[in-house]
Amino acid sequence: MAVKAGWPRLIDSVAKRKKGHLFFRRKEAIMAEEESIPSVKDLASSEPKLRAAAFKAIQEDLQTRQTLTYTQALQIWKGLFVLLYLTPSHPPLPHQKLVTSVGSLTSRSSTPSSKTLIPLTTAFWETISREWISIDSHRMDKYLLLSRFVLRNMFTNILSSSSSSSSSSSFSSGPETKSNLLTTLSTWPLATPDQTPSTNYNKVPEGLRYHVLDCYVDEIEKVVVVVAADSEEMEINEVNVEELRKPVRDLSVAKGVLKNMRKRAKETVEDERWEGWRKGR
Repeated sequence: MAVKAGWPRLIDSVAKRKKGHLFFRRKEAIMAEEESIPSVKDLASSEPKLRAAAFKAIQEDLQTRQTLTYTQALQIWKGLFVLLYLTPSHPPLPHQKLVTSVGSLTSRSSTPSSKTLIPLTTAFWETISREWISIDSHRMDKYLLLSRFVLRNMFTNILSSSSSSSSSSSFSSGPETKSNLLTTLSTWPLATPDQTPSTNYNKVPEGLRYHVLDCYVDEIEKVVVVVAADSEEMEINEVNVEELRKPVRDLSVAKGVLKNMRKRAKETVEDERWEGWRKGR
């Protein structure tokens, strides 16, 4: 039977539509499998009670969530940054308490799953890098404090991942978690211009980079105190000390970095506390 003129084109068109339909059905199925996050809209509400309720919903969700996409993590931080922005800095106690609570989201006690914790931690640094220029002087202190908390939690999680005897079964400790967190340090707050195939160096404001260098060793020291008190949970030795120092060392010798920034990074690398930690003191 002869095929009527025009039929091949029609058959091809139908086949393409079916193929496209199957593609979108697969895409919809993938999206359906992606667990939604609580709405972040109320984090920007003018009503403090609504903001508090929205934040509590996010806390509870992260406590039990097993996975989080990077896009979802960025959405959460966008809402949290607005929440902090709207929270008055005076009196200081309530806003400091909120900053502490927001920062604790990057701790494994608040976010047990590493597949949730890692994108959430990385998204913080992208968000603060993007929003840095819009933070006014009256609100800057709370964001500086928040970045300290996140940095400290990263160090805690890295050292926890170094210990094979970690008792937290819900947290995926080990080389992969440790490697991912170290990568976040070296590709966001301590990124260098010569990283390939691309670098976030120009996305990180100089002020944020200076702040991270200023508090880097101090925050490790706070974690080391915990290590000494609970050696079964965390471990500090020559290997993981050098791994924590490497991103700063790389920044101190990288081409294309401002001279004063390299000098500040070198001062951090040469801090005498490193030597004591290398020897387990």
